[in-house]
Amino acid sequence: MRHPFFVSPRPLVFAHRGGGALAPENTIAAFDNGLALGADGLELDVHLSRDGVVVVHHDRLLDRTTALRGPVAAQTADALRRADVPTLAEVLTRYRDPRIIIELKVNTMALAAATIEVVRRPTRSIASGSDRSGCASCARRARSSRRWRRAARARRCAGRCIGRGAAGR
Repeated sequence: MRHPFFVSPRPLVFAHRGGGALAPENTIAAFDNGLALGADGLELDVHLSRDGVVVVHHDRLLDRTTALRGPVAAQTADALRRADVPTLAEVLTRYRDPRIIIELKVNTMALAAATIEVVRRPTRSIASGSDRSGCASCARRARSSRRWRRAARARRCAGRCIGRGAAGR
């Protein structure tokens, strides 16, 4: 039996680490780019920060992909965010529609429990924290939906079109 996650009339393409060869891997920029190029979903890796926040990063050490040095687990989520390492919650809020494969890079109960908790959180607000102007896709939806109208009034793209460009899709 096939899992519904993979049901598709054609093979699915996942942007591995967001398409790390085209943008800094496992960053919002990489995920935006991978989806803009037509990927059906994202593959990403997670670790726990020092303060127990699930963050998106491939390596155990930060040295290869950031200006920080040492283990991911030695830094707070705020310090990691300043180094362009997003939290899993930020990624899931931004990318609501694409399929996402999450790889736990460390096999610990703490990481597993924290990741499951983030994935199963109640739905967050549809309006992004982005300060980008609303895109055309959001403007069309705003005319027919109260949630989308609120997002448009806030002059922010709604979560479904973040990263898909000003013209929407």
